[in-house]
Amino acid sequence: MEINGVTLDLDLDDMDKAEQVQKVIEGMQSKIEQVKETDDYVTGGRKVCRIVNDCFNQIFGTGTSEKIFEGMKLTPHIDAFVALGDAIKEQKEQQNAHMQSVCHKYSPNRTERRARKK
Repeated sequence: MEINGVTLDLDLDDMDKAEQVQKVIEGMQSKIEQVKETDDYVTGGRKVCRIVNDCFNQIFGTGTSEKIFEGMKLTPHIDAFVALGDAIKEQKEQQNAHMQSVCHKYSPNRTERRARKK
């Protein structure tokens, strides 16, 4: 995936990485819920930027946020998090489709389907 001109490797086929990503995203969601209670726009925006920075650093390695973000600009941080979510969703959908394809191919009624083709 590419964010702000920086290519990041996201491989959810690696179950260890998938587990790490899942834990980071879950932790981030609870932190974002706490930010919703912040009355001050600037304080809340800075918290969101820090949370997104932490998310990218935990998933892709320390220093990643410095490579992809310039300062504490809220919109690029939000857009990057949305792009990450979209990439995760797309990979999961592809893996699910592949699994269904394989399972369908080797389902119990395979013999019956093959007999109909002849």
